[in-house]
Amino acid sequence: MIVSWVIIWFISHKDLEEGLGKVSKILVPLLFIIMIVIVGFSLTLPGAMISLKELFAPDWSLLLDFDIWMAAFGQIIFSLSLGISIAFTYASYTGEKSDLITNTLSIAFANCAFENFCALGVFSILGYMSLESGTAVAYLVTQGTGLVFIAYPTVLNVLGQYAYVIGPLFFLTIYLAGLTIILSTIEPLAFGIQNKFTWSRKKTMTVLCIIGGAFSMMYATAYGGTLLGYVDTYINQIAILFGVLVECNLFA
Repeated sequence: MIVSWVIIWFISHKDLEEGLGKVSKILVPLLFIIMIVIVGFSLTLPGAMISLKELFAPDWSLLLDFDIWMAAFGQIIFSLSLGISIAFTYASYTGEKSDLITNTLSIAFANCAFENFCALGVFSILGYMSLESGTAVAYLVTQGTGLVFIAYPTVLNVLGQYAYVIGPLFFLTIYLAGLTIILSTIEPLAFGIQNKFTWSRKKTMTVLCIIGGAFSMMYATAYGGTLLGYVDTYINQIAILFGVLVECNLFA
């Protein structure tokens, strides 16, 4: 955890384009390539169609379930980083002639397309796990962390020699994707502090990384996994939704 925050500080204390900009240009394409390989192989697994049938034959009555809507809103808001000033902050760095509408539509479309593409792989793996274990798909995984640390390792285990390459690459990419999320989340805080208190970027990022690193140590304890589940649910299904509602009213 400490090493991660040192890496975050090293990237973030530089100018946006020199730090986060360069890193993202490498990590995002790498993530796409690795996921294409994993999804392609997952579709060939025995039992893949078990879950794919559930994916493409939804229970429409669940649209009346309030919890489903809360989870869906929380997921897409988190996925597009809405309500936490990330887009607002990045937009402040763009030129006057930037086409914000086209950029916004492109980002939303690319994000949703990639998520649906990855769903093919996730559900194929869950179908394989269901066939092997005799357990219904709905009971295999209950949290997103389970998909990353239970579902995907399952397909890696049947990749044979290829797993020694794809496995480390996959988890390295997941780790680096986490770093870019933190870098994006910390940017609005840094931007506001720099403008309010006229601090240098290096000083601002140093202070924020120390505070963030200290608080994140809670997740390195034995209770960390459970705590992460509570915090994740609260932030995605309550805090961000409330924040978006307040922002919409204020801006309007």
